[in-house]
Amino acid sequence: MIWSFALAAIGVAGLALAGSRKKIGWAIGVGAQALWITYAVATHQYGFIISAVAYAWVYGRNWLRWRRDELTGEEQSHIIEFRDDGWTIMHPLSCRPNLFSCPMNRAIRNVDGPPPGGVGRYRCSLAGDDRTLVVGDRA
Repeated sequence: MIWSFALAAIGVAGLALAGSRKKIGWAIGVGAQALWITYAVATHQYGFIISAVAYAWVYGRNWLRWRRDELTGEEQSHIIEFRDDGWTIMHPLSCRPNLFSCPMNRAIRNVDGPPPGGVGRYRCSLAGDDRTLVVGDRA
């Protein structure tokens, strides 16, 4: 019984790290599934094999998506969503360690409302002075 608790703890650690976009989290998650398969065979609880294969597939798919976004630079875009009642800014992952000091936070304070295109999501960047918000194409 201790093994099931240990394996669950390893799986949760993998989820937490993967959710924080730590590369080791994906590896721990997939590795935990290999351990669950071993546990399933050793205890004759073969239903765990099905869930372990499914979890490993999800970990692998999500890692590949994350990796693709990282390589294409998609994560580097700031997105501003204009709504009828205001706006929300979505920062790329690279901002998150220093989210409150992101220069985009200061620049966005000067925005009065949505661009001529109306409400919706737009990619945004800073002008050369690093103070002026430039609203680009719809995201």
